[in-house]
Amino acid sequence: MLRRPPGRRDRGGYSTAAMALAPFTRNVGSASALLGFIQMGIGALASTGVGLLHASTSLPIYAVMAATAVIGLGILLANQKRAGISLRR
Repeated sequence: MLRRPPGRRDRGGYSTAAMALAPFTRNVGSASALLGFIQMGIGALASTGVGLLHASTSLPIYAVMAATAVIGLGILLANQKRAGISLRR
């Protein structure tokens, strides 16, 4: 079991990458590479979305950040319901 590092204030004290890779006991390197690829791909899509909005203010950045936060929350809630897990302590 992963131990909580001292001084960490996030959920449970673990990084999300470590929690995402925890179920993989074989081919951890491939799983890590795939996780990095997905993160870079989402970053590329988000930056492209900001660039396509052609604004001179920072509003497109806020809009893309809000959209990705809502998408991430939707994915979290869908997986929570599917797995029967509660986020409340």
